[in-house]
Amino acid sequence: MTAKNMIIGLTGKMAAGKGTVAGYLVEQGYVYHSLSDVLRGELERRGVPESIPNLIDVGNELRTIEGPGVLGKRILKMIQDADENKALADSIRHPAEIQALRHIQEFYLIGVDAPQAIRYKRMAARGRSGDEMTFDQFQENDNKQLKSDDPNSQQILDCLKQADYTIVNEGSLDELRQKIDSILKEMDRSAK
Repeated sequence: MTAKNMIIGLTGKMAAGKGTVAGYLVEQGYVYHSLSDVLRGELERRGVPESIPNLIDVGNELRTIEGPGVLGKRILKMIQDADENKALADSIRHPAEIQALRHIQEFYLIGVDAPQAIRYKRMAARGRSGDEMTFDQFQENDNKQLKSDDPNSQQILDCLKQADYTIVNEGSLDELRQKIDSILKEMDRSAK
């Protein structure tokens, strides 16, 4: 892909495989950025331990104070300041973040999903800080991220509805890579 300032955004449910998709895109030459890293940095700055509930809370707070597209705007500025031709914006969780990124012509949003039981099993296996929780806690956090009446909270279901491409990640790693390759080929055709 040779389009100037092409950005691929990733959205999806918790532990659906966004990180695996992101890793594969990095192998394809995309420069990685995560909206969650902006939140992790904010937690670290405040001296608050990293956990999924704390990430959700600080994200919702920033959206309330600076507007619901704040994380998308911050990532877009980082990408533009670095003049990156192929960038990846991971962990998009609010439609206003998508709108901030759609200010450039070559922005494509990929939604990543998988059944809840598979996602819980993956989360338990990855052992990331903040992932220690029961299935009931997982379901509660999952529901908080999917939809809220608070316009500044995470709205993952609405983000998934805006995806240009959707990957259901319930098979093997090879199957996932084939799905990504197919999407990249389609993006390449539409960018020409």
